[in-house]
Amino acid sequence: PIRSGAVLPLSDSIAWLTTALSFLADGQPEVLALRIVGDPGIPLKAQGLRVTLHIADTGYTLQRTTMHYGVFIGINLIILLFALVIGWSERGERSWLLLAALSFVSVLDTLCELGEEMGALGLTQIAKQALGILDTILTPWPMYLLIMVLGLLRGDLSPKRARLYTIGVLIVTGICTLAAIAQLYGFSDFEDGVQFTDPAAWLIIPGILLAILFGLIVAWFAIEVVRLGIRLLRSAGYERWIGAGALASSLLTIVLGMVSEFSGSSLSGSFSVLSDYCSYVAVPVSVAIYLAIRSVHHKKLVTRQRDELDEEVKERTAELRAAKDRSDELLLNILPHDVAEELKETGAAAAKHFDRATVLFTDFRGFTQLSEQVGPAELVQELNACFKAFDGLMEKYSIEKIKTIGDAYMAAGGLPDPKHGSPVNVVRAALEMQVFMVQHRAEREAAGKPFFEMRLGIHTGPLIAWIVGVKKFQYDIWGGTVNTA
Repeated sequence: PIRSGAVLPLSDSIAWLTTALSFLADGQPEVLALRIVGDPGIPLKAQGLRVTLHIADTGYTLQRTTMHYGVFIGINLIILLFALVIGWSERGERSWLLLAALSFVSVLDTLCELGEEMGALGLTQIAKQALGILDTILTPWPMYLLIMVLGLLRGDLSPKRARLYTIGVLIVTGICTLAAIAQLYGFSDFEDGVQFTDPAAWLIIPGILLAILFGLIVAWFAIEVVRLGIRLLRSAGYERWIGAGALASSLLTIVLGMVSEFSGSSLSGSFSVLSDYCSYVAVPVSVAIYLAIRSVHHKKLVTRQRDELDEEVKERTAELRAAKDRSDELLLNILPHDVAEELKETGAAAAKHFDRATVLFTDFRGFTQLSEQVGPAELVQELNACFKAFDGLMEKYSIEKIKTIGDAYMAAGGLPDPKHGSPVNVVRAALEMQVFMVQHRAEREAAGKPFFEMRLGIHTGPLIAWIVGVKKFQYDIWGGTVNTA
């Protein structure tokens, strides 16, 4: 009946063999005879041999499916790397480590599907059995890890609920492990549903009870994924993208799978591929969107904070500069400029001897009797008016004001800079001080108020200048020149 045939390897790494067959197509039954040689005493099923009939594009379908699974693995590996890097930098955030574990489990699940179910990795029978056992054991972990990630992002994962989830996944893992062992030793078969090769009651009854417990926990996990996904999807933050991915990986996978089962053969494959994409990459893609939006948001936030910080630094710098200017101004009101700079730089100022300085003293005659005639406020106001005028004249002729003692006013020229405040300038300032006092006296007499009469002394000679005291210090001068003035 077979007109032509060939034995061709589909791929160097794939252990399948394909044979091209041509049939008579005359309406009569076709008969194919296969002779399989194996080790004596080993049943055919244990040989791991399968014979199937497919349409001519079987190889293309396998390659296309393998390509899709490669995409699944690549996307999950990228998300795994991102989650590990971000989790390392944000060590207080457990959600990133759980997300990395979810991507890692997805990669293992995909590899198990390729190696054991599809036999597309060219593995030995023992390796395929190991992948099958691993695939069975990993059954509850994707849902468990997704629940933990959704709960942490939602912010309502209490320690009690986390313990319940962990206990549930451990129970299901134990059940899956027992099922894998039972299949390995031939007690059961899961190829076409759950079948027990040994009809003994001691095996069937516990198996049924464990299957019911398995179904209840898996149904609980599925409900939790949908519940948390919906709550996260309705949140205001950009974590809702992960909620959308969780719903797509659960509900949309089921819907597309059902559509694939009930649709025609031409559409079944397309819906099946879409269902696989939703199952394997919906969560990773939603996480990638979440990371992108989160990165943009953080970048905008950091930029705004940097601009605000720069503005605040400018404001604080301006305030510090203004405070420094005020403090310098206050210091210069107490000390000469050169002495103030020396004090700021070294913390101290040395006493200096001046060979020639001109000292000026003034006081008001009859000040004590006058203070008894006017009130304190008027007395202070009158003193301030006179001393303010004197200060202006000292600045005009570059003379250093030393201090005031009661009604006495003391100033000196030729210090701290000998080039400023010459004896001539001190005399000119003194003459203008007298002119001011005469004018001020005339104004006070015209108003019928008591007035001051100023006495003034000037002398030029050597003296010593120094800062006196530590607290409330002042710049002062000593020497015979001061006493003579």
